[in-house]
Amino acid sequence: MGIPSFQAPGGYYLGNKLTSHILSRSERAFDEADARRAAISSREALASYAEAVRRDFAGALGGIPYDPSLPLNAKTVGVVSEALFDIEKVIFQSRPSVYVTANLYIPHQRRQPCGAVFFHPGHSGVGKTDERYQGVARSIASAGLIVLVIDPVGQGERHSYVEPSLQLDMERSCTSDHQYAGHQIMLTGDASTRYFVADARRAVDYLISRPEVDPDAIGLTGSSGGGTMTCNMMVFETRAKAAAPGTFLSSRRTILRSGQPQDAEQIWMGKPGFLFDHQDVLACFAPKPCLALCVDADFFPIEGTVETIGAAKRLYALYGAEDAVNMTVDHSEHAYTEVLAARAAAFFARTLNGEERGEVPSAIAPIDDRRLYCTASGQVRCEFADARFLFHENLDRVRTLAASVTKEDAAAFVREKVYAFRKPVPLHVREYEPQFSSGVIARSYLWFTQEELPNYGVLLRSCETMDRTVPVTVCLFDRGTDALAEYAALIRRILRSGSAAFVLDTSGIGKCSPQPCTGGDIHNLFATLDVLSKDLFFLGDSLAALRLFDLERVTEVLETIPNLGKMSLCARGNSGILANLHALMHPETAVDTADSQTVSDIVLNRYYEDYDLPGFMLPGIAPYAVALGL
Repeated sequence: MGIPSFQAPGGYYLGNKLTSHILSRSERAFDEADARRAAISSREALASYAEAVRRDFAGALGGIPYDPSLPLNAKTVGVVSEALFDIEKVIFQSRPSVYVTANLYIPHQRRQPCGAVFFHPGHSGVGKTDERYQGVARSIASAGLIVLVIDPVGQGERHSYVEPSLQLDMERSCTSDHQYAGHQIMLTGDASTRYFVADARRAVDYLISRPEVDPDAIGLTGSSGGGTMTCNMMVFETRAKAAAPGTFLSSRRTILRSGQPQDAEQIWMGKPGFLFDHQDVLACFAPKPCLALCVDADFFPIEGTVETIGAAKRLYALYGAEDAVNMTVDHSEHAYTEVLAARAAAFFARTLNGEERGEVPSAIAPIDDRRLYCTASGQVRCEFADARFLFHENLDRVRTLAASVTKEDAAAFVREKVYAFRKPVPLHVREYEPQFSSGVIARSYLWFTQEELPNYGVLLRSCETMDRTVPVTVCLFDRGTDALAEYAALIRRILRSGSAAFVLDTSGIGKCSPQPCTGGDIHNLFATLDVLSKDLFFLGDSLAALRLFDLERVTEVLETIPNLGKMSLCARGNSGILANLHALMHPETAVDTADSQTVSDIVLNRYYEDYDLPGFMLPGIAPYAVALGL
């Protein structure tokens, strides 16, 4: 198309730089957190540490919207009777119009009152009725314990994006559902975890409201995503007396090194000076009994589990309860296996009911999903016209927060996020030989903004303007210089206007793109850039802030190039978000973001374009963006 193309400059391997930067920063944060825990040497110090973790963790999540004074409005809508237990079909409200569907397993032979286990399912579109999870509930109930299994939002009967008139799911259920709403919540500055925990705590409220349940004998379990939620509940649900987190408990360090993605509610948002890790779960739960349920071929690394349990034993020993925290391993890939279910059943029978039952397998075959439905249609959204989901709750929250902010507040917020954590280095701009095509002269440049973080750019000028100083338009494209051909017509228009065009590759874009850590296109859902963006969220940082810092430093780069005048910005795609945020800090800079999605578009609408979004998300920006129409 007449615009030269460029390869990455010789002598520099740029593909691992962003990953290395995040890994090295994370390792330092892990070491600092390990040192803080290693300094705990008394029960009093452990109790103080646990209280600080609960406070800081809740704050990083945006608070937990849990209100036990709200009516549950619980009702049993049906019962499935079997030989060993009844299964009640229950609907309660976690918050007004937030309907939670659940199955309550009540064994016929049980002590009075009885220990009860709250079971949070893992990632399955069918939620509580998943055959494997039915088996877990049956094993525990067969050991003489009451079991409550809920549908998490986005799963089972609580799919968020069902359109009743079409009888269709407009977004895939489960992890895609969680991610879609979760990104809007992250932009507000929260984590969707806050709503999952609130639902789970209300489920415990419901359990305790039942006359059959011993309120002083509540247990927690769950696998995979449910294992994450079990860990969260071990921090916040102080009424729990025992827990068996399944196929999740490991360590942030080993999970980070594995390069695996996690769902939105599994992202523990950090903040400066606070990084929540798996050891902190057990620090908060000590000295209560805990049995970590593990499989040897899990993608949550078992090495991290061994390390975390070992560190927890030292903390438990401060109470003389070193033997109360343990792990058990089955030979399997990632799953809440029948063996683990049987061991969990025996563990809860002993710790909650004081009974030695042995391992109770799930001998009874699961039943058809529809027999366990709490709604006639199989979906809350089709049943209750007033049903609210994560989008609605976040929308209310962001509008409330937006009501009290100003443009000055917004600029200060963005500047704080952009400059936090940054350690600039000398640019040492490298300039490479020009290329010529159809009246266009193009030259590429490479520099480093921070240690291990390169940026790259291509300056394009019309041959007719080479003898004079011209303004320069910095172009931000989601694929950077890899999209030169795609935006050739736009670049030509910029050159014809009398400006030079500088196409910029910020961190993770274009020639600075990372190598795949998950296979496939690095921009896809749960792919490499999603993983790296969320890894920064754990640190209280973001790739968007890092890219905005890159944009701050490009002004220094342009000053080293002769015959360039005033800078403006032209952005397309999600990069328009960065251009608008830069303009908040620099209102003198002209910005063209035609046809680009805005933060307001994302958070104010139930449906939006989520592709390749995490690297452009600045957590906490949504209230400011909504207030200013950005």
